[in-house]
This record gives sequence, structure tokens and C-alpha cells, in this order.
Amino acid sequence: MDEVKLIVFGKLEEVMGKNELVWSLPIDVRTLRHELENKFPTIRKVQFAISINNKIVSDDVLIKVGDKIALLPPFSGG
Repeated sequence: MDEVKLIVFGKLEEVMGKNELVWSLPIDVRTLRHELENKFPTIRKVQFAISINNKIVSDDVLIKVGDKIALLPPFSGG
């Protein structure tokens, strides 16, 4: 089975206790989000976007082998 690496940032890294995950494919963004919420229930309280290859994507996008996936909570700064 093919896999993809997920890079985790900010508050999500704190909540999940990891900055990288490996996930099995095939999967779309919506399913990935549901599977992450099932594995890490506390992330349901954190709003986050999912990017593929440096672009924020909608839930119906299919993730492919070689895609660069990032889980992005809201950022703040000054």
C-alpha cells in the first residue's frame, strides 16, 4: 500500500505530539481529515487547513503518492 508523509505545524503539533505522520493511500482530503479526527480526537477543537504541494485544497481533492501534505492551523504573528 502506498503512503504519504504529513507535516504537522503549530497547535496541531502540540495536540498530536508529532510533527510528522505517515498515512496510507488512496485517500481524499475529506477522508484524511475524518481519519485524523478519529485517531487524534482533540484536534476537533482546532481549526486547520490542509495543503497539498503548497496550496490550500478543498476536501474533495485526491491525495497522490509524492504529494507534499501539510496540516496548517491558523497562524498569528506580528
